[in-house]
Amino acid sequence: MTTIELDEAMTEMCRMNPHSAPLFSGDIRQLYGNAADVVPTLPDASFDRIVHDPPTFALAGELFSEEFYRELKRILKKKGRLYHYIGDPASKSAGNVARGVVTRLKQAGFGGVAIDYDSHGIVATHDGPVKINGSSKPRGQKYRGKDLLKETKGGKDLGGKGGGKRGGDGRRERRGGRGGGGRRGAYDEDDDIILPK
Repeated sequence: MTTIELDEAMTEMCRMNPHSAPLFSGDIRQLYGNAADVVPTLPDASFDRIVHDPPTFALAGELFSEEFYRELKRILKKKGRLYHYIGDPASKSAGNVARGVVTRLKQAGFGGVAIDYDSHGIVATHDGPVKINGSSKPRGQKYRGKDLLKETKGGKDLGGKGGGKRGGDGRRERRGGRGGGGRRGAYDEDDDIILPK
């Protein structure tokens, strides 16, 4: 497993957190620098899985660029999967980011791209379709932003402008595990990318 961290001070902070102990034992290679600079130095088709968890678009727009996504595709093995954390895609702010990310991932050459509403991210593969374990549409919503999401029963469009819980202030949500065995419990909140080999 390879991790990329922007600032070595974050690693020292993680060292103080008992939930981050796996970072300091076993076979984890830690690289330092801006992921936009580090990823292009990595060899082609060298990772089975990539977990991309960048800071917000406003802080690190280059990590949301088509050029960066092309680099992620290049280092991803043919049968590999990319997971890109974006926050709650059903929220207005992350929903706008999600639409842009989906478009740029496709432009970068990913053949399969799907939003996973349950894990608050986007899954992409070299070739589609993408199978996800979570939900591919927001819970309790039929329409969201510009995206028309139809729920049907017996072939009939249920229509309507379903509400659904709106939320999301752009901050990461605690969802079963930061620091306690969830999706990335052993890693700090500022990791740019985790590249399991």
